[in-house]
Amino acid sequence: MISDFSTIAYLGDIYVLDQYRGKGFSKKLMGQVINHPNLKGLRRWILLTSTADWLYEKYGFAKLRKPDLYMKFYNPDIYKCIL
Repeated sequence: MISDFSTIAYLGDIYVLDQYRGKGFSKKLMGQVINHPNLKGLRRWILLTSTADWLYEKYGFAKLRKPDLYMKFYNPDIYKCIL
């Protein structure tokens, strides 16, 4: 979670290891994050996910109504080792 604790929060996609899936860990974690007192009253939350929209929708997240308003700077090679 990254936030200015004033207007916006970015939630990094949650990943649960295979052996722990189906035990409610993602829901428990999301409940803690969404209800954290320092994050109450924010105007906007954002996240990127390709696999778990079903989870985040349970907590009020929705697909973008106006995706044309958003911009990104993406560097797919950032983690490549330079030798």
